[in-house]
Amino acid sequence: MKEFREEGIFVETKMLEVTIISFADNIDNYLEPASKVINDVEKGEKYEFPKAGVPYYKSLNPYYK
Repeated sequence: MKEFREEGIFVETKMLEVTIISFADNIDNYLEPASKVINDVEKGEKYEFPKAGVPYYKSLNPYYK
């Protein structure tokens, strides 16, 4: 894909930058819902992540955050 500035000057595409941003966005899309699930669960309760299908247990250990 060729990009041009307003003046008509060709701008070289930064493929590495695009790949890194895409990867970071993808990771964020997976971690945000997981973070919500973990924060909403009380200590000692079981919980599951969407699409994982494996139950997890939030520790009662007072030193574990």
